[in-house]
Amino acid sequence: MTSLLPSNRFTQKGHSPLRKVRKFFQISLPARLSKKFGIAEGEYVEMQETKEGILVKPVEVSERLPVIRLNRKEQRLLADAKTKVRQINVDWLGSQGLSKNEARVAAKVGLIDSEQIWWWLESWQTGERAAEKDRKEGKTKKFENVDDLIDDLRS
Repeated sequence: MTSLLPSNRFTQKGHSPLRKVRKFFQISLPARLSKKFGIAEGEYVEMQETKEGILVKPVEVSERLPVIRLNRKEQRLLADAKTKVRQINVDWLGSQGLSKNEARVAAKVGLIDSEQIWWWLESWQTGERAAEKDRKEGKTKKFENVDDLIDDLRS
């Protein structure tokens, strides 16, 4: 019976134990290294050829999202929506909100959250600007607690 002995390069301190290449060229990662580098079953690694051999690196792979196709009208609406969203993020008091169609397309491509379309609409932004104007003019009230607020609403 022949005994297999690994060469020095496999038995040096800190190196992984010898691995056998199995059917379909499969190789197991040592558990110690899998834990150390956070590689779990089903995750991906990248392999690169180096002067010393093969470098195995863990990689994060993101799901490929479907391409969203827009017609010419939607593309124009999206361009306008992008400009307005940028302006709102910089100066929401001096900006104009989105139209319903602009907001719909912006949500379709993920520019704005589809559950918060209402906030980006010009109709909502008009109310936001009016409320801020009232606040600056001192037309608002402060309450110590909810009961005081409810009492004020009833009067």
